Amino acid sequence: MTISSSAHPLHAQAPHTWDLASIFPDRHAWSVEAQAVREEAERFAACKGTLGRSVEGLYHALRSLDALVERFGKVRVYASLLFAADTRDDEATRMTQQVDALSANVSVWISFVEPELLSLGWATLERMCNEYPPLGVYRRYLSELERRRRHMLSPDQEALLSELSVLQRLPESIRNAAHDGDLRFAPIQVGDERRDLTHGTIEDCLQSCDSRIREAAYRNYTDGYISSARTLAATLTSEITTSLVFSKARRYSSTFERALFVDDLTPAIYHSAVRSCREHQHLFRRYFKAKAKILGLSQLGEHDIFAKLSPNGPEIPYAQGVDLVLESLAPLGDEYVSIARRGLT
Repeated sequence: MTISSSAHPLHAQAPHTWDLASIFPDRHAWSVEAQAVREEAERFAACKGTLGRSVEGLYHALRSLDALVERFGKVRVYASLLFAADTRDDEATRMTQQVDALSANVSVWISFVEPELLSLGWATLERMCNEYPPLGVYRRYLSELERRRRHMLSPDQEALLSELSVLQRLPESIRNAAHDGDLRFAPIQVGDERRDLTHGTIEDCLQSCDSRIREAAYRNYTDGYISSARTLAATLTSEITTSLVFSKARRYSSTFERALFVDDLTPAIYHSAVRSCREHQHLFRRYFKAKAKILGLSQLGEHDIFAKLSPNGPEIPYAQGVDLVLESLAPLGDEYVSIARRGLT
């Protein structure tokens, strides 16, 4: 893994871009940590077969696993944010691909944990939590694991699925490469004004008070996607196929059941939400009619949905926006707000 130690030029260009140096000082440091995470995960695999020997041993193993996951999370976030800042950065693209490969490797090395915990039985795990208070912090995780018991596989099968997990992410990777790197949109021409159209400018264009700009932006933006329709359709087909295969492997009756199970939802809850939306469609229609009237339009087009109602909308500076967000988070506690403030400022 060879990563150059270049700095972060985008951070120097704008005051509110990510300060990636707060995670790793440069790309070389990221590379070193990625290798260290790989080695730590491989060492952690030595815990296999030991989780039930003592309650203290189980606690320390889970703490070690938490630390490993946290370290890997920083490696993933750094590469992800670097790529998001400039999707044309080939090196950042390679880094995200390396993270996907690392994720598959780490998953294989730790895949023994959940089958081994399930083999201990919920009664034993609950007793261990009661006997050793520090382990109580994992009670929610362990009870959730018990809920997933019928969809868990043997250690060897879990390891195999972990190795195949990189294939599960391929459709999304292909889609992202097409969406973020290859899609191009024709510029907007309104009178003598010419505007470049990108993923970063489409929102402002669709919110413009000038209907000509909105319509041209919507047309050129959708045309860009239509030009890549075959690629995107093939990607969607691959996503559906892999989702079906992995759902079947974990003994779900459908991808629908699998999607709901993750958040502990029932089909009744889902259908109730859909039914409620349908029963209140008239409110959306009233809103769109009112908006068309305010905008002076006989009918609201798809390109008009996000239009501003007035060119004199409030302008909220970034610092004020941060204060508003932190104020809304206050009920979650001082520690939460402190972490959020550090991330936002």
